[in-house]
Amino acid sequence: SWPEELSRQKILMDCVHHLAYENKANQFMVEIHWSVSEPFPLKAKVFNQIVGNNRQQIVFGGREVTVFAPELNLLYLVIHGSKHGWQRLKWLVDIKDFPFETINADSWHGLVRQLKAERMVSQTGFLLNYFFQINQPLFTQIPIPRLLKSYPLALIDEEVLLQRPISDSIAGMRYKFLLCNTLSYKLRAF
Repeated sequence: SWPEELSRQKILMDCVHHLAYENKANQFMVEIHWSVSEPFPLKAKVFNQIVGNNRQQIVFGGREVTVFAPELNLLYLVIHGSKHGWQRLKWLVDIKDFPFETINADSWHGLVRQLKAERMVSQTGFLLNYFFQINQPLFTQIPIPRLLKSYPLALIDEEVLLQRPISDSIAGMRYKFLLCNTLSYKLRAF
């Protein structure tokens, strides 16, 4: 919950990157993110430049808000879901229901290359096909390690645990290392 005291609000904003608000009666949840915390295989300056070049203004609730351009928004959803092993199938549903008609394919493929997210995009394409029989052309298929397919399938299928055995942590770390093939990403993920 959002703290009332300004000092606690600042601590919260500095320590986490999002809050989730849930309406239990309607079974609806919205996450509000105020920073991007994924371990991208890029220097912060380069990533900030990419974000700066891929923003747009929208009106939301009567206010003008800066958001990611559709291509970066979709790619962020892919990277976020991949990072968590698609533990919440809802993250994949968000991509399935994404307004793909808003995507410029050339911009999309350029961002995928810049963010070195080819494996994550291919994994997402595999999962979209596996669960929804969707072959979205934006999710080009490249060969990916078998664990990038088996790990999310197992994670989605099992019960969500508050505490996981150490063996799961090792498998999770191995999985995260395989998401991107660059040394800088592996060091950030570690």
